[in-house]
Amino acid sequence: MSRLNHPAGFLAALLAAACMSGAVQAQQAGAGFDFRLAPGPRLVGTRADSSGSGQVHALLQGNVLTLQGTYQGLLGKLTEVHLAMGSLPVVRGPVIASLVAGDGAISARVTLNARQLTAFRKGGLYVEIDSAEAPDGDLWGWVLPPSD
Repeated sequence: MSRLNHPAGFLAALLAAACMSGAVQAQQAGAGFDFRLAPGPRLVGTRADSSGSGQVHALLQGNVLTLQGTYQGLLGKLTEVHLAMGSLPVVRGPVIASLVAGDGAISARVTLNARQLTAFRKGGLYVEIDSAEAPDGDLWGWVLPPSD
């Protein structure tokens, strides 16, 4: 079985492509940068249940990260929106802040500590929107800052 036909290999390839796309968008954005929210990883049997999309603008000033964006087309009723920290892109991690969400909009102003700033610079922060039908992530977006 080729790597792309294996569920884990397919998800890794898909997430890597999404990360690269976000990095290109980040490099073109200037002071702040934009990233997409896309359907979260799901089990092979539920891939057809594609949810919506979204867009978020990120701006880091000192150690304060401001996020503002929109989303649409969730699989179910919104239950939670948060910023989480993995060690690297596509690595899940703990929630570090809740975002304000409602009527298709999300926002947050988060003061990052030194460890969180390091994760930000490595692309380890991500926004996750959970719904009743997708409690482990209906929409995801990796916060990929422009490279120096």
